[in-house]
This record gives sequence, C-alpha cells and structure tokens, in this order.
Amino acid sequence: MASKTLRIAILECDTPLPRALDRYKRYGAITKSFLLASASPSPSSSQSQENGNGNVDKDEKRAELDISIWDVVNKGEFPNLEDDREEALDGVVITGSKWNAWDPSEPWILNLVSFTQKLLHLQSSQKPQTQTQCKIIGICFGHQIVARAMGADVGRNDRNLHNEDEEKEEEEEKSSPWEVSVCAVQLSECGRKFFFGNSSSSSSSSKRVGETLSIFQMHRDIVYDYPPHVQPLGSSPRCEVQGMYVPGRVITVQGHPEFNEEIVREILEVRHAQGIFGDAEYEEAMGRVGRKHDGLVVGRRMLEFLREQ
Repeated sequence: MASKTLRIAILECDTPLPRALDRYKRYGAITKSFLLASASPSPSSSQSQENGNGNVDKDEKRAELDISIWDVVNKGEFPNLEDDREEALDGVVITGSKWNAWDPSEPWILNLVSFTQKLLHLQSSQKPQTQTQCKIIGICFGHQIVARAMGADVGRNDRNLHNEDEEKEEEEEKSSPWEVSVCAVQLSECGRKFFFGNSSSSSSSSKRVGETLSIFQMHRDIVYDYPPHVQPLGSSPRCEVQGMYVPGRVITVQGHPEFNEEIVREILEVRHAQGIFGDAEYEEAMGRVGRKHDGLVVGRRMLEFLREQ
C-alpha cells in the first residue's frame, strides 16, 4: 500500500550565490532537492544531494512528495493555513538565510515570525484525533525564527557558552563567532533517539554512531536559550542550542543538512574575498568542507517526522 503523499511548503528566505543559483535557479530548490534525495532509498541518493535537481518532477512523484516554494522575502508569499482537510499541508520548512532572524524592524522577517506564531497557535488548538496538523521544520535561520516565535532570545554569538576558567574565556574571546563548514554536534539523549533510535536510515558518517552528528554549519547568530516545553537535540562548543524538538509539532536544526560541499565552498570563497573570514579561518574551514556529513540522515528523519501520527 502506497504511503500518503506529503504536502510540504518551503518558505524561501534567501537567494543563492551565483554558482548555486545557476545550478538550482532559486534558494528553495536547494531544500527541495535535499528533501527528494532524503526520500530516496537508493544508494545513489547521497549523490543526488551533491549534484542538483535531476528530474525534479519525476523524483517528486516517485518520492510521494508534493513540494511548493513560497518567496517570503520578495513577494511576501505564505501558504494558506485554512485549507480544507483534503488539501492541508503536512509540513512547513523555513529555510536558511543571510538575514538576521532577530531583526526588530525588517517587515518580511516580522511577517515570517507572525506566520510561525500563528501556525504554532493552530497546532496547540488542534485536536490530533480529528484534524491534520501542519508541522514545522526550521533550518539555521529557520531554526532561529521558530525559536524567536516561541519567545526565545536570538542574536549574535557573543556569549562564552562553555567557560570553565579565565584561560578558556580568553581563548573564546579571541575566537570567531562563526561556526562554518562540516562540524560535529554532540547529541543529547533526545537527539540520539530522534536521529538514530527510530530511524531506518542507512549508516551515518559519525565516528561513534548516535553520539555525534556531522553537519554543515554557516552561522554567527544563535538561539541563546531553549523556549519552554522544547526538548534539546544537541550542542557544540560555539552554539549550545543546536536543535529543538516538540513531538508531533516542531523539529529544528542550527546546521544546514541541505547544503553540500559545492554550495559551502562557494560561500566560504565569497565571504573570504569579502573579508568576513580571515585567511586562517578560511583555510581551516576549507580543510573540513569535503568531510562526510549526515545531511541525509537528518533529511530522512525530517520526512519520517512529517509522516508520524
């Protein structure tokens, strides 16, 4: 018996850099390609994440996904949350972005926070036994938007999160606020269970499966504290809130499971040329950019999360 087709709305919050734009045509298509690759059980699915869209229409039908992309930045587009039950969305994915999720005055960001708050309110007011519930997935900027909508503080990574003594504090003050390239996330007990305990996904690249998650990062803003009633998924030395989970409602990650080496190389090159990354930081990040990562492990669990009752 075929699975129900998942209806997913991608809220597109940025524009790709030139090489990625040439390949994917728009930012939301990066996330769409990632979801299609995550839905494929074939061994070549990891390559499809690296190589772009492929035959998107055919892949989408085969994967039993119905994915729409909404330009929330330039067009102010948002899906209708009042659809009848037959056409109701199963999930909304808020993408990453170069913008600041904590911006106090940017209209489209305020509209996105308001939309997310409305969706969270609809979730809490619905009766799961009688209504289809639209779940929320947040990626990087989207993770921060969800946290802000839930009342958490979001801002620049200027906090020393793991100080043990003055020497440690001095070292961290000299370090960059950025977390970039492939990084290890130390999973919480909830994170281990979520990503590895219930998943039929193939093997992970993590050295000790279930303890850490290797994922692309590209951020200098962080969620400072967990909102109420949220389960932590993991942490890293530069970012304590690496992911949030509310069963049946919300899953977010600070990293970029949808990114691949090609995309991250371009971002690193451009930001190095702009002086955002110094030579040493750039070279160190480029040294990690080709490492194996768990993007598809995260993607498969995200789709399983959307299918869970």
